[in-house]
Amino acid sequence: MPDYRTDTAHFSPLGELTVADRNTAIVDVLKATAAKGISGVIVYDKDKPRWYLDGNKLSKVALTVGSEDQSFFMTPLADAIATHAESIEPMDFSAVVANVDPAESVGSIPLGDEAPEYAIYPVQLLGVTIGALFSNESFKASATVPAHKYYCTNPDGKHENQEPDHGFCGHCPWPLEK
Repeated sequence: MPDYRTDTAHFSPLGELTVADRNTAIVDVLKATAAKGISGVIVYDKDKPRWYLDGNKLSKVALTVGSEDQSFFMTPLADAIATHAESIEPMDFSAVVANVDPAESVGSIPLGDEAPEYAIYPVQLLGVTIGALFSNESFKASATVPAHKYYCTNPDGKHENQEPDHGFCGHCPWPLEK
């Protein structure tokens, strides 16, 4: 049985991922992924992990839709997921790995060859989520892919923007691209 403390190929501590409440504005989630430098996002509904998102997919949707409607960047994450689920591809969390005793293994969670291709399990200790267990190594690796970089489309000189800035450069009036 896998031990989440030593199975780093499948386990990510919560601090390695971006965590957002379902009511967080898209722009704030994208700023958080840019600040952390990784794309994995865990979305909470109240006090429970609800979805896992690839922040780079969220970024692509935000820049596309936001280029026509800047207010989209202020949309709560749950609303964006509801209206653009096909593009954002949120993943529901699988059964919670609850109250894991640090001295014991995770148990009968299928990982590796026996696992579904994409399954994610929140790991909780004493009711507090401490991380996520990914069903396979390549899926876990996708969670730590660097977050998108944003570039100003100014024809006189494209330059990097650290944040999505509502789809427009924070230094000049040109739209952003990834």
